[in-house]
Amino acid sequence: MTVSFALKFMTDAGLRRMAKFGAVGVLNTAIDVGLFAALFFWVGVPTLAANTVAYCGGVTNSFLMNKYWTFVETKQHGRLPHQFAKFLALNLVGLGISNLVLWSLENHMHVLAAKGMAVVATFVWNYWTSRRFVYTAQ
Repeated sequence: MTVSFALKFMTDAGLRRMAKFGAVGVLNTAIDVGLFAALFFWVGVPTLAANTVAYCGGVTNSFLMNKYWTFVETKQHGRLPHQFAKFLALNLVGLGISNLVLWSLENHMHVLAAKGMAVVATFVWNYWTSRRFVYTAQ
């Protein structure tokens, strides 16, 4: 991360954008954790399969809310397929991070605590890649 990119976070617009991203993240997290808990506890889906499906539910909401609300000022009309492809590729890495953290911790703590740690681990990655590579003004 360059110094100039980091300084953009300190502006009023940058802080508002980060707050919006955080609000969307809360909704994404609710979708992700809620779907994970339902699949894991009620349906009996194995941990990593439940996490993968749940993560994808949160990611879908994330793309739409961030495109049309958080990063709306980038005015990227007509770029949806290209933008979504980048978003999907970067979130596959995020899914890998999430699954790795969950897999590493699930035998050492309650599965929901491990899921929470996975959410925290992916937040920074997802914000940085969304801002830097997906929702850019071009």
